[in-house]
Amino acid sequence: MIERIVTALIQGGHPEFARIGIQMSLVTVGARRHVAAADVTGPAQTGGVKKGDVLLAIDETPITDPAQLKNYLIERARPGQTVRLKVLRGQAEQTLLVTLGKS
Repeated sequence: MIERIVTALIQGGHPEFARIGIQMSLVTVGARRHVAAADVTGPAQTGGVKKGDVLLAIDETPITDPAQLKNYLIERARPGQTVRLKVLRGQAEQTLLVTLGKS
């Protein structure tokens, strides 16, 4: 992350970070706590994420708490990148393609 910031500043720009458009909440499914989409806008909405979807993984990286998704977006993702977001909707797992926006 530091390299991304320093490089952007040296080049006279501002560092850009990816935005997915999900406000998160913690929910309990069975005996486990998970992260769910409390509100969905922008890139996530366009990619098919729905309010109430339980977030399981982003590009095969498990999502176990909101900080994990935020860290992934800050450290490993870039605006315009398409990610695979695995969600649990009802009883069915789905993999959605979401093209990230710019924050």
